[in-house]
Amino acid sequence: MLEHLHRHIIGELEQSARTDTVFVVTAVLFNLLVLGINWSVASAKQPSTAGNVILVILILVTLLINSFVVMALQNGRRTRLSLITGLLQMYKDNGVDKYYDSALLGTYGTRYNLFTGVIICLAGIAVLVPLIQKFLG
Repeated sequence: MLEHLHRHIIGELEQSARTDTVFVVTAVLFNLLVLGINWSVASAKQPSTAGNVILVILILVTLLINSFVVMALQNGRRTRLSLITGLLQMYKDNGVDKYYDSALLGTYGTRYNLFTGVIICLAGIAVLVPLIQKFLG
């Protein structure tokens, strides 16, 4: 039964890692795409009402999608912490906990903080650069 539970927890960790990867890659690509679109709309020689509306909509959607990604990463972090804590307890109960350094829990937290920081920075660039171009360019 322990082996089955161990495989299940490892499978959940792998699924969580894949999900987090999809969210991070999607957010990075989305932010870069929106940056390009917003910058071109903001750089238009003859501003139009439609262009301004598109800019506002894309900025709002960028903020919304990035908020969802940050929430998803926070959820992934909590899930990973819970699963690894369970694994560590299982290892401890079976006397093999010395083979898994519990300090890894902190490094996972740092990794999630870095992913979140990258997403927030890219979202900020995707929003601020076009606005600077629009109003100061």
